[in-house]
Amino acid sequence: MRKSKIFFTLFYFLITAFSPIYALDTVAPTSQTVTLKRLFPFEKGYRWRYIHRTPEGESRISSDYIGSVSKEGKEYYMLGNPYGVSYFEFTKDAIYHRAVAPAQEPNAASFYRDGDMIRLQMPLEKGNRWSNKGWLEVDGQARLIVSETEILGWNRIEVPAGTYDCLVTSSSLNTLFLRKEMKAGLGSLAHELIWYAPDVGIVQRMKYLVYPGEPEEFLNEDKLEVFNK
Repeated sequence: MRKSKIFFTLFYFLITAFSPIYALDTVAPTSQTVTLKRLFPFEKGYRWRYIHRTPEGESRISSDYIGSVSKEGKEYYMLGNPYGVSYFEFTKDAIYHRAVAPAQEPNAASFYRDGDMIRLQMPLEKGNRWSNKGWLEVDGQARLIVSETEILGWNRIEVPAGTYDCLVTSSSLNTLFLRKEMKAGLGSLAHELIWYAPDVGIVQRMKYLVYPGEPEEFLNEDKLEVFNK
């Protein structure tokens, strides 16, 4: 991997055009009403196990719904995996990714600030697009994420867990990691595709590194292998 090319400045232009190789054969969504909570369901006992693939090999990774917590009058749903715990807030218009915490300390949350980190936003229609910008400070390191997400439409895909009709989103991700003591940053540009199935959640995720003027480079992929509820 060409590590030297990962260094970008904070003011690098956000990628907003998506490669035509990701064009979809659209299919009709399920006959029932599709809602935000159906595409990103959190219920007691829910567990998702994925086949995680990188250029170095293949492994398994699980995510679990571990409960909810109330802070300052708002309810946050917690999703945990070996890398940490993510906090999500649901409104009638959007799902927000509000905070993260170490896996071993799920209540020690660090909240994003100076912007909303939106996971999904109404209307759930092809062409809907939204922008994100948020700072997160953890252990003396600040992380700035600037992104733009677009709904590509519906796509029927087959993964080890089964065949699903999915809402597909495509995101450009511009991330800057800033170590305060060094007064320097390490940045990356990436392209991420996510497939959401009603009443299941994420069934596939693919991420690529973006090098200006060059083909995208595969970074990782998750495919749902088992969904327990």
